[in-house]
Amino acid sequence: MGFRKRIWMSYVTLLIAVAILCAAAFTQMYMRQYRRDEYSTMGTLAQQISARMDQQVAIMQAAVDSVLSDTEILNTIRYLGQKDERDPYRTQLVDKIGVKLSQWFYAKNFYRVLYYNEKGDMAASYNMGQRRLNEKRVLSDLKWLDEVRNRKGAVQLIAPRTDEWSLTGNQRVYSLVKEIQGSGMGFLEVQVLESTLSDMLGDLGYMRRAVIFYEDRLFYTSDAEEEMAGVLAEIDLSEPGVREIVNPDSQKREIAAVSPLSDSGVRILLVSDSSVVWLKARSFVYLTIGVVLAFMALFFAYSTVVSQRLARPVVQLRRQIEKMDILGTDGALRLSDETDELGAFSRAFSQMVGTINNLLLEECEAEIQLQRARAGQREMEVLYLRSQINPHFLYNTLNTIQMKAAMHEDDAVVDMIRQLIRFFRNGMEHSAQIVSIRNEIEMVRAYLNIMVYRYPNVKTEFELDETLMDADIPNFVLQPLVENCFIHGLKERCYQGEIKITLRSMDAEHICICVSNGGDPVSEEKVEAIRRSLNTAREDEDGDIARRHIGLNNVFSRLKMYYPDPQCGLFFSPNPEGGLRVDVVIRTGCTQILNESESE
Repeated sequence: MGFRKRIWMSYVTLLIAVAILCAAAFTQMYMRQYRRDEYSTMGTLAQQISARMDQQVAIMQAAVDSVLSDTEILNTIRYLGQKDERDPYRTQLVDKIGVKLSQWFYAKNFYRVLYYNEKGDMAASYNMGQRRLNEKRVLSDLKWLDEVRNRKGAVQLIAPRTDEWSLTGNQRVYSLVKEIQGSGMGFLEVQVLESTLSDMLGDLGYMRRAVIFYEDRLFYTSDAEEEMAGVLAEIDLSEPGVREIVNPDSQKREIAAVSPLSDSGVRILLVSDSSVVWLKARSFVYLTIGVVLAFMALFFAYSTVVSQRLARPVVQLRRQIEKMDILGTDGALRLSDETDELGAFSRAFSQMVGTINNLLLEECEAEIQLQRARAGQREMEVLYLRSQINPHFLYNTLNTIQMKAAMHEDDAVVDMIRQLIRFFRNGMEHSAQIVSIRNEIEMVRAYLNIMVYRYPNVKTEFELDETLMDADIPNFVLQPLVENCFIHGLKERCYQGEIKITLRSMDAEHICICVSNGGDPVSEEKVEAIRRSLNTAREDEDGDIARRHIGLNNVFSRLKMYYPDPQCGLFFSPNPEGGLRVDVVIRTGCTQILNESESE
């Protein structure tokens, strides 16, 4: 696959992934929003229907209260309850109650208002046409009447049913019934057509069903009761609110809204199939998908143009590489075996890396040879320094021994010869570049003992941490520093003063060996001049190159070679008691590793 096609495919893959994610996100957002809207609508609608039902029950209750508040009707009812069934005036009294019940208010708002008692007396409002009463009906035909008797005068709402008092028997009504308190007073019933419940529910909307409960008993359903059985089994009416349930009959998810129990004891249950959320949101989902597809089409065109522009320099560069004929490989590095532009770059890059590696190897080999040459040069400088010191030191020491022998100080002569032997033995036996601090201190101690014989007014002091004596240190580092104490520090004071050597630990990785002399005070300017003179060469008046401070230079260079750490090396400072102080700071472990690498 070519470079351009790869770029185009990467753009397209990214676009498809982003488009799918965006479409899914917007679809989820729409679904979630419409679900919230459906929940809110269902809850509000359930409460509105509950309020309408409460209002209808209140009107029916007002009709019952209005009848019972009429003293004439109430006295007539009471009289009927006390008289014998054969009383000739009974029919007139019943007709009188019927006239009262046929007032305009009752005829306008209700299907029928009834009065009846146990003796068979019956009166009804507006008894004409299809509303004529079946006077042969008896109270034993009313299966629900026991519910009214047990309520002790409280009203009872009776669920929709076929009108028991009708002659035709084809009208469905629901009613509010109250037992009139008193011996044989009878009942008042206010009937309303069942169709008013449908009007009360109004337009529930698509796929919505309603159930009305009265005192938590089923009162009315907009669908057949058997179709609602599964939902009714899942619903807990004691928890008002909107929630989602699974219908055990159809196994579909449905949204159920339960209103709080109203003052009249009515509770409304609304049920809606959850798929209605998708039906409402699908138009917006389709719109989103259409926008995404349009965006993808535009992006396809854009990615085609961009891939061409991005690939054009790469294609041209490949052609130039092929013309230069540098695509051969030596097997050192392979990034890609493709035959497209990236494969060409890979082969050219492999050749370049091989060439760079060869150059680096040659440079590293040259650097190693240079370091070895420098190390050999340092070793020759140390040997040269020793060859300078030893004859001069030997001559002066032997001269002192001659003077002591002339004065017959035999013990002193013996001790000086012993110290001289000790000094040379340490210097000759320990020819390695790295020795222990203990060996270095022993050689310095022998040197100082010999010098003290020559200059008895010079005092020496050692403060050594025995736990550090076996640490490694470059050979022949301390002796040049001690010699400088005599040459540059105590000479001007006629070799009177003190030389002090201290060994201490600075931290877990660094050791300090301090060499100080008690000569004349040294200024900071002179100390700075000593620092600048290290590793420098100056031309004298005759034009010859002369190294100054050859001993310090040698020690300074060797310490820097063995310890690249900037905290290590030679550090000069004025001694508070007078004279100069030199700190030799080394790092534990580094010299041993370097010595092993050099020996290899």
